[in-house]
Amino acid sequence: MLKILLSGCSGTMGGVVAKIANETEGISIVAGYDLRHNDALSFPIYSDICKCAEMPDVIIDFSNPSALEGLLSFAVKNKIPVVVATTGLSEAEHSFLRAASEKIPVFFSPNMSIGINLLIDLVKNAAKVLGDDFDMEIIEKHHNKKLDAPSGTALYIADSINDVFGNSKKYIYDRHSDKKRRE
Repeated sequence: MLKILLSGCSGTMGGVVAKIANETEGISIVAGYDLRHNDALSFPIYSDICKCAEMPDVIIDFSNPSALEGLLSFAVKNKIPVVVATTGLSEAEHSFLRAASEKIPVFFSPNMSIGINLLIDLVKNAAKVLGDDFDMEIIEKHHNKKLDAPSGTALYIADSINDVFGNSKKYIYDRHSDKKRRE
């Protein structure tokens, strides 16, 4: 039985993961970590991860960047692998991930969608083929509950393109009032 601690269990994606785990033989969510409590969930939920009494085999994180440092400290202290799917991480939070990955297994992706990860490969190939002869612009639209803008997925796409160019490109946000030719 694979035992999971689900960080962000009261959120939208946490609910999806909890439902899938509940319907999948051999997987059990033994605890949740979230500041909000969700009475519909059948496992204990901790607002302080350090008080978690259950020891999972893995932590799956679909939470908020503000929870990451504490979550990683707990994971490293207890030698628990983590899967991090939280978006909107700062450079400092990416540094926490890199440091943790030297001590425990860490899998990080700002988007777990097969379609988006396929898109990442496609835009990298497009950037290689098109080179500096073309401008690349990302336009995104979201539901009214979206918290981060630009989204972690948009930044993931942009960073993937920029990697092709040795991270030499600068990002320009919201140029709707800038009435001049792009540089």
